[in-house]
Amino acid sequence: MASSVTPSLPLKIISDIAQEFRFSLTDAFFKEAEQEDVLGGNLEVTVSATRERDGATYRIALNIKGEVQVVCDRCLDELTLPVDTTDTVKLVLSEPEETDDDTIRFIGQRAQSYDLSDDIFQAVELSLPIQRVHEDGQCNSEMLDFLDAHSAQPSASSSLDL
Repeated sequence: MASSVTPSLPLKIISDIAQEFRFSLTDAFFKEAEQEDVLGGNLEVTVSATRERDGATYRIALNIKGEVQVVCDRCLDELTLPVDTTDTVKLVLSEPEETDDDTIRFIGQRAQSYDLSDDIFQAVELSLPIQRVHEDGQCNSEMLDFLDAHSAQPSASSSLDL
């Protein structure tokens, strides 16, 4: 299994027979991405890639499993969330064209490889819940007490309704 900060597909070796690539992504991958939503994590990404007979189109299937660390929306402590998602992408070797299909990526005709980082981030982000909070009773009690003391109407239960 490849261990890489940048998960990249070598396009030249992909044929019309599905080929599988594996990437292990750790905290270094998330730090290098310069994004704020995901603090870190451990992901196993399996990629199935096939080149269509036209030679200029690739079908990429992503299977992403593992866990990521995010900030709890309630107490602001670190929260670990599971990830188990799939996505598909179509790579086209041509100049960019207008399309409503958000699964198509246009890349230069001379491209030798394709960086999957953005596609992986997008799939992970879309798989996470909108409200990212600890299970009941798992939030930082000091932060909940602080928020309760500074809210307009202190609640009796020391928890916030998000």
